[in-house]
Amino acid sequence: MTSQEQSDLGEQLLRFWSSLGLEIRPGVTEAALAQFEARYGVVLPPDMRTYFMAVDGMNGEVDDQRMITFWPLEQVKPVF
Repeated sequence: MTSQEQSDLGEQLLRFWSSLGLEIRPGVTEAALAQFEARYGVVLPPDMRTYFMAVDGMNGEVDDQRMITFWPLEQVKPVF
């Protein structure tokens, strides 16, 4: 997937969540992603980096129709 396709997916996600009336957190910076990777000794896949740069999850809301929520980067922790 090209970087343009990844960016387009991020925009589609923003539009979809907005259409549902969900409060979306602004994306994080490249520096925040680098800090996360350094703190936990991980390398995020390109798709996940694109996602977090487009949106930083939801503001603690649960989409009642689908019973789902997406965490902001600050709540993500590796499991190992």
